[in-house]
Amino acid sequence: MRDFEETVAKLKKIKGKVRGSCSESMVNYLRAIGKEKYFPKIQEKLREYGFEERMEQIDSLKWYPIAFEVVLIFSIKEVLNWEEKEIKELGKNVPKMSMVVKLLMKYFLSAKRSYRETPTYWKKHFNFGEILTPEFNEKEKYFILRIKDFNLHPLYCKFLEGYFETMATFVIRAKNFESKEIRCSFKGHPYHEFKISW
Repeated sequence: MRDFEETVAKLKKIKGKVRGSCSESMVNYLRAIGKEKYFPKIQEKLREYGFEERMEQIDSLKWYPIAFEVVLIFSIKEVLNWEEKEIKELGKNVPKMSMVVKLLMKYFLSAKRSYRETPTYWKKHFNFGEILTPEFNEKEKYFILRIKDFNLHPLYCKFLEGYFETMATFVIRAKNFESKEIRCSFKGHPYHEFKISW
């Protein structure tokens, strides 16, 4: 916990913000899988890390400090004793719970166009960091997402693995998707890179 407290202190110095839709969807997912009884404990953890925002009053369109979203994930992990696989599963389910995501998906007409529009989509959710789209390989059935200037916490990387996997299912008609982080700034690389294949 002490290590994470140091991380939170660093995250609070980041001026970056995120829309509340993702955090709101996390709360909705927990409710959907019957974890609502743990909300008071998760709320208490948030308070311990210095956040007074009420879990059940998150506004999907409001901007929140990025530290809040990362701390919410960590608080959920601590209270529910979740491992990385559950955090990835959380990420996979968040897009399914988000009304904002569902509305945006209506405007994505093809897989390639959706891929090219990813940086625009990113800016609707984050006011910092940059996502790049260096490769879409339809023949070999994969694409790459690269994220720069977005060093939060390894748990958030695992969350994004799941998130990107589900987002791909919205625009590509296929089965057996897999999302894997193949480069990570926490492992000495200059950026994060995710390979999503099907």
